[in-house]
Amino acid sequence: MKIPLKQIAKDCDVSVTTVSRVLNHTGRISTKTRQKILAYVEKQETILYTQNFSRKTIGLITPNIRNEYYSAMISAIEDYFFKRNYSVILHITSKSKQKTIEAFNDLVYRHVAGIIYIGGPQKYYYADDLNQIPLVCIEHNPLIDQACDSLITIDHDAGGYLATQELIKRGCQRILFLANEGMLLEKQGRFSGYIRALEDAHLEYQKELVFVSPSFKFGIMEAKNAIHYLSTKSIEFDGVFATTDWRGYGVIAALNELHVDIPHQVQVIGYDNISISKYSLPSLSTIQVDYEMIASLASQHLDALMNHQAIDSPMTVVPLHFIKRNSTK
Repeated sequence: MKIPLKQIAKDCDVSVTTVSRVLNHTGRISTKTRQKILAYVEKQETILYTQNFSRKTIGLITPNIRNEYYSAMISAIEDYFFKRNYSVILHITSKSKQKTIEAFNDLVYRHVAGIIYIGGPQKYYYADDLNQIPLVCIEHNPLIDQACDSLITIDHDAGGYLATQELIKRGCQRILFLANEGMLLEKQGRFSGYIRALEDAHLEYQKELVFVSPSFKFGIMEAKNAIHYLSTKSIEFDGVFATTDWRGYGVIAALNELHVDIPHQVQVIGYDNISISKYSLPSLSTIQVDYEMIASLASQHLDALMNHQAIDSPMTVVPLHFIKRNSTK
């Protein structure tokens, strides 16, 4: 959108002819007048650009796009706003503090209309820095609730409890817990749910049945190696809560290699209900996290906030469900 010449002339107190000569680089105009007009035009164009940009753009910050559930949420969010004539600026942080700070700074600088922040584990910024930009957080641990206008979260403690409870209901007495170290540090996470379920069933917590990897990367191969390692130590278990479907897939692969009958000798439950859980042999029972619902709620809440509409609650807990497949009885 161009600024009318008459408007420039009026605000700069010069003639339309003078404005035209400056913008077309013709005629002899004093340096002072030329600088005055060019500075005015630059300022007005910046204002028009940012106003237009903020109406049509949102920011999306995510730890990565490799995980199926992150990519599914990003796709759903982008689709929602595309249909409403918004573009999406995507920042991938790799859970880096510096990248997260720079992502927020960039989006604030661009005057986006709103921001959706996926999976930020720590408070890397302050609410005042957002300059009134609506912020919706998809966050497992609500440590940044003061900055969030809306928080869509998951009760992983309840998920851990449900997974362990389902194994106990099916006769498991010695349940192996597989996780990376970060999960043990969560105050209300899968591990705390695992402990609660054991306590409620009057089963003794046994440290040898908790296998924790210090590495953040704890996927298929690491889970396979963990099972093979435990077999060399003659640690017996009749159930496994694998804490992710990737780990569950690795557990099943290792048990098959060890000729362990699943589910009659050992039962396995994963977590997330991503596509791999359907195609392992046997198929993996799991805890379903409804990422489509999460993406839909986050999009609707941000849309409402950008239009100055009220939302039902500043914090929404998405329910979890047990999906029965062939790795459990």
